[in-house]
Amino acid sequence: VRRARARFDGIPVTTGSLAADAQGRPPTLGRNGSDLSATLIGEAIGAREVCFWKEVGGVMTADPKLVPNARTLRALSYEEAGERTRHGAGVLHAESVQPLARAGIPGRVLCVRNPADPGTLVAREGSGTEAVGIACRRNVLLVRIAPESAPTRASVDAALARLGIEPIHVASEEGELVVVAPASEELPRELVGLGTRVGVERELASVATVGNISPVLDAALHAAGGDVRARWNDCPIAARVHLLPAAQLALAARALHAAAFEIAVPPEPAR
Repeated sequence: VRRARARFDGIPVTTGSLAADAQGRPPTLGRNGSDLSATLIGEAIGAREVCFWKEVGGVMTADPKLVPNARTLRALSYEEAGERTRHGAGVLHAESVQPLARAGIPGRVLCVRNPADPGTLVAREGSGTEAVGIACRRNVLLVRIAPESAPTRASVDAALARLGIEPIHVASEEGELVVVAPASEELPRELVGLGTRVGVERELASVATVGNISPVLDAALHAAGGDVRARWNDCPIAARVHLLPAAQLALAARALHAAAFEIAVPPEPAR
């Protein structure tokens, strides 16, 4: 990238999201892949700052389509931003923060509809608050493997690797092995092929409260009527993750947002 930049006298303009594999074939980098292009180029040329122009006014405490009173976060650390994307927050590409962190370059999420707004700064210093947002992931699968037939963790990891699936959560609970992963028809069959007896729940969603693992979150979700199918804490940035039926995603996001940010849950709209 540096050598290519040196050949230009003016300002180069490039597309985002496109790349080349080892054979020279052009793949895309996935949803929001232009973010990753921008940060890789920014790292290579030693940019002072990378700006991400979006349809929203910065990174918000939750998806405003799910939580109408979500608000903009003015600052996030690299770690906080990366953890939010890892749990499904969709404003930035999940890997786009890594080049910024490696090079120590700040990134700024700005809104094309309101260019004067300062948006959200992603840099070394964080938000300065405990909770840094609610991140949601749809189309999640829960597999429970019976204790008497549970395979080794290594064999489960190998099955996931064969399918190219990066699990969301794998844990042993009272002898039962629990696997939470993106929806897949092949994964249950692969695990059954290991000689295991499995139970499968589909059409689930995960809701992570990033930066907060307080038991108040569990109580708030229970009071709201959430049917929690699994819950766990995650690191490196503390996060409390709840797994529920996908139909309860908005309910869960509003309840957890209210508990984490001490604001009232908006009433359900009249039907």
